[in-house]
Amino acid sequence: MADTRTGLPPRFDTADPDLLHDVYSQYVGLREYGPLCRFVPGAWGVTRHAEVSRLLRRPELVKFFLPQAFFQDAVGSGPVADFFQQMDIGRSDPGVRETLAHEFSAASSRRRIEEIQAAAAAALEPVLEAGSAEVVTELARPLVLDVFCDVLGLPSAVRSAVAGWVSSLVNFGDISPTATRSVDEANVAVRQLREVVSAELAARDRSPRDDVLSRLAAVATGNDVRRRCADTVLALLYAGLETTANLIATGIAALADFPDQYAVLRAAPHDAHLAVEEFLRYDPPIQVTLRSVQAPIEIGGQVIRAGRTLALMLGCANRDERVFAEPARLDVRRRPNPHVSFGGGSFYCFGAAHARSNATAVFAELARRCASIGPAGEPERTAQFNFRSYTRLPVSLRPA
Repeated sequence: MADTRTGLPPRFDTADPDLLHDVYSQYVGLREYGPLCRFVPGAWGVTRHAEVSRLLRRPELVKFFLPQAFFQDAVGSGPVADFFQQMDIGRSDPGVRETLAHEFSAASSRRRIEEIQAAAAAALEPVLEAGSAEVVTELARPLVLDVFCDVLGLPSAVRSAVAGWVSSLVNFGDISPTATRSVDEANVAVRQLREVVSAELAARDRSPRDDVLSRLAAVATGNDVRRRCADTVLALLYAGLETTANLIATGIAALADFPDQYAVLRAAPHDAHLAVEEFLRYDPPIQVTLRSVQAPIEIGGQVIRAGRTLALMLGCANRDERVFAEPARLDVRRRPNPHVSFGGGSFYCFGAAHARSNATAVFAELARRCASIGPAGEPERTAQFNFRSYTRLPVSLRPA
């Protein structure tokens, strides 16, 4: 609650290790107090759905991924600092941006749905036969990696290495003080990813294929544009791989915790898209997105001055009692479901349609082929508050 000595709003302690297990109960008190809380130094957290939704659509708020002070104090110069400070698909070359907008649109994702469903069925086959799975490493990550790399055109030989490098960047980019980071490891990851993507783009110059990298190579001409194009692909990998895998993992965890809701999904697999929206609301893969205040802005009666950071608390807004009935309850048929997990406005998640298609295919196949899901051991949460998921999630799966 509020600090009675200063009259300031309550502080949200991102270093609290309990957040990894039960962040949502802490959000309740923040929302009760008001739309603002104190976040890390120099930053205000925005807690309620109305304010978060409105601010996501304010074009004068600049999106960024890590605070400037973080680079100055902990990172210095180098590939990873350069990558995170420039990582904005919206600032890429117009031809590159338009190509990606088409390739990752809802229409393009629908055209790929049969391929995605086939990949989901193939990934589920061995775990259903075994009757159990460690969801993260045996299902979610390998499935998402293969589907995403198939779309891009990254060859099988490099996929495992790409996944490792992206994971290093995700660990580095989490804003939680509890997250483990290695500047050297992250710098190596950026260098290696740039080399792989640049080499694949060059190969498409010589021999185009029917994939996204070939279409990017055709529009990204000139050395400077080509370099920025490679970093745009890195940004897609960074933003899309882990978060989509985490959506699948947290969704399966939620169904294991709410067997009545799995029964609802089982009865109507064609409504898996509604379940995916609820998983996004209930336990979103990204809890916070950052905005830089360029001019004074009023929130909840308080003026936030220019130069401050706003932490838009997506996970907190998604549990707002003013918008969602019984927000702590999973409801796989919840409608309407105006969650904010993909952001909004000009910064709406570029890969939202692709992530939805992946997850919908997985949960529809699961509902058709699996009679029940249950815990099969103690799950382990990641050490990251912002990129919320599991490092280990054992479940039992009874085939239908």
